[in-house]
Order: sequence, then C-alpha cells, then structure tokens
Amino acid sequence: MAKQMVAKKEAENRLMQMELVLAFVLRYGVLLCIAIISAGVALRLLHLGVVSTSSEDIVAALRSGQMIKSSPLPVSLAEFWLGTVRLDSDVITAAGLAFLIALPIFRVGMTVVLFALEKDKNYFFITLLVLVILLSGIYFGKSL
Repeated sequence: MAKQMVAKKEAENRLMQMELVLAFVLRYGVLLCIAIISAGVALRLLHLGVVSTSSEDIVAALRSGQMIKSSPLPVSLAEFWLGTVRLDSDVITAAGLAFLIALPIFRVGMTVVLFALEKDKNYFFITLLVLVILLSGIYFGKSL
C-alpha cells in the first residue's frame, strides 16, 4: 500500500514538472516573440528615411506610405535567415509572428510526448490527431 502511494506521488510530481515545463516554454516563448516583433517594428521606424526625428515628421512619413515595401515577405527558412542577417525589419517582424504562431503547435507536440510518457493512450491519440490536423492544415493551407 505504501509503495502504491509513493508511486502515485512520483507520477503526480512528474506530471507537475512537465506542466511547469510547458508553462515555461509558452510564457518565455511569448516574451521572446514580443521582443522579436518589437525589434522589427523599431528597425522599421529607424529606416523610414526621415531626416528629422520629430514626431510630426514621423507621422507625416507614416501617412505618406513610406512604410509600404514592394518586396514580398519570406516564405522559406533561407529567406528568413538572409533577411534577418540583413536586418530587414519586415523579415524580423514576420519571424516573430511565425514563432508566435508556432508556439501553440509546439505545445501540442510537447503534450503528445507528455501523454506518451504517462502511458495515457486515449489522450495520446486525441492529442496526436490534433497535432496531425494542425500540421496538415499548415502544409496544405500554404498551397491554397
């Protein structure tokens, strides 16, 4: 009886540790995304081409459409990498948004692993199905 109680307590502790890891990844992942997006926006504001830094000049530049860029956003990892190395503000902002979109998908993947470790077959297969649906939506959705 005592061994069963100890085993149950250990299983609860492992589950709690995994949930803390999931919370840590989401919390600090969102903060990282905010930092990346903020850096992209800051770079965009610095590269407006405005000689003066007064707020009136910046507002006038924004209203005149100076922020609109004719180059398309990156669609491959190589394009993201090249744009990041060049400090392209649009690429950096897009990378932050891509990471922000990827965080919940990563969480579902981590949850699949958690349920596999816990040997919870029902939730494992349900979560695996959700992950397959998410990934297939990304794969097939980009061709639409």
